[in-house]
Amino acid sequence: MKKLKFMALAVVLVLALIGGAYAAWEEELEIGGTVETGEMKVEFIDYEIDPDSDDVADIDVEKSDCNQEITVTIENAYPGFGFALEVWYENKGSIPVKGSLKETGDRAETPYLIGTSIQPSLELDPGEDERFYHNTAVAYAGEDIPEQDHTYEYTIYLDFQQFNMHED
Repeated sequence: MKKLKFMALAVVLVLALIGGAYAAWEEELEIGGTVETGEMKVEFIDYEIDPDSDDVADIDVEKSDCNQEITVTIENAYPGFGFALEVWYENKGSIPVKGSLKETGDRAETPYLIGTSIQPSLELDPGEDERFYHNTAVAYAGEDIPEQDHTYEYTIYLDFQQFNMHED
């Protein structure tokens, strides 16, 4: 019986020592991290109409509230009239972007309005700005004759995506 008590006591001591050793080696590891997303924000910042443009026709350029579009309205246009528009836009976000300027409206759909087409795809780093020179003329298109005293309107808009998401 003494032997059995001694064995039981020895087993308890061994288990206690094993538990103590395990507790000394076990360690809790906590790993933390922070993920911040970037902001994508490309905006038109300014524009200028060539001061040499004609006094007869009236050119109105208007930026949208979100600064993502500019609308060009040409009133009292006539065959042979033309003008130059310089547009500035900037990547005000925190990530590089890739894209282009696109247009809709009369200039894209009317054969009378000719000139500089919208530039190809480009990449802008955060804080980088770009200028675009945009020439438009009211011209004859084959047998079609543009109307005198006509109003044309078209919109140029920004079409940018994250630089790694853009498909050329």
